[in-house]
Amino acid sequence: MNKVFLSGRLTRTPELRTSKDGNTKILSFSIANNVYNAKTKENNAVYFNCIAWNKIAEYIEKKAQKGTYINFEGNLMMNEYYNKENKKINQVLINVEKVEYIEKANNTNHYDGDFIPPVSSDNSATTDADPIEALEKSTDDLSLDDELPF
Repeated sequence: MNKVFLSGRLTRTPELRTSKDGNTKILSFSIANNVYNAKTKENNAVYFNCIAWNKIAEYIEKKAQKGTYINFEGNLMMNEYYNKENKKINQVLINVEKVEYIEKANNTNHYDGDFIPPVSSDNSATTDADPIEALEKSTDDLSLDDELPF
């Protein structure tokens, strides 16, 4: 089983891109989540790199910006690429399958009535194409590790 349920705040405004063939929308973003350390009695920020496809990507891009609280489910996905120094990088991404909640733009912390149904074959890059292949075909470098706030 490969299932992830996450919530947190976006660390930057999401970037919507289109694959070179123009058939796939790709949204990359990262979220921050606090993890309590009982030993130090402090919250420590943990960052997760995420990716969404097609309709879900367009929805998040429309509704979310830096600081927006989001709750979603997805699965883990491995992305392998070479950085500018030609060093091989392995990156774990959260592949967003379903958005449960996005905070209103005015940060009132109230549900705004928008749900996304589970990903179906018509709005997922994983149906007809391998998500890694679609990611590699997308415009430029989608590496997220250079943009994390730490």
